[in-house]
Amino acid sequence: MKAVLSSANALWRKAEREAYRALHAKSKQHKADHFFNFCVTAHSLRDFFFEQRNIPRGTVRDPYYAQWNAEPLLVAVEEIANLSKHFQLRDRKNWQPRQLQTRRVVHKPGTDVDVYVSPTGAIRTIPRPSRDIVITTSDGARHWLWEFQIDILDYWRTFLRNNGIRVYRQSVKEMLDRAPGA
Repeated sequence: MKAVLSSANALWRKAEREAYRALHAKSKQHKADHFFNFCVTAHSLRDFFFEQRNIPRGTVRDPYYAQWNAEPLLVAVEEIANLSKHFQLRDRKNWQPRQLQTRRVVHKPGTDVDVYVSPTGAIRTIPRPSRDIVITTSDGARHWLWEFQIDILDYWRTFLRNNGIRVYRQSVKEMLDRAPGA
């Protein structure tokens, strides 16, 4: 059987789509669903990187883990993805429960702005209530959902490029799930 997503590039584009879905979700539940999916996908980029670069299991991977574990955004992605899946995070060496480093993930009321441009070029903005998620990472920094996701995507695009894997952006049509010819 062939994998549905067969490269780090394809998985990165999936993370980009999940980020878009999370940002535009209307309800608290759907926003949480897509945010969780984003985190699982972004965290899975580690495994795709190892497979695509043929990096074997064992201590040869330790420098990569050390680099990723030093980045509070990636630690938050890992903890959000794995905590929802395993209910309790554990130390890999002694299997004891481990303390979370990510300080908070909370839903907050927010405001979106609809932007309208008239035929003459006049711009009109109309604010409307929305939902947002704020993530407080281990270093105490607060990240609103959109900036958190963009920073994660930028990190992975740069990391992959610096390690010989090109990430190609998808078209707006692909991002928005527009059928061909639509």
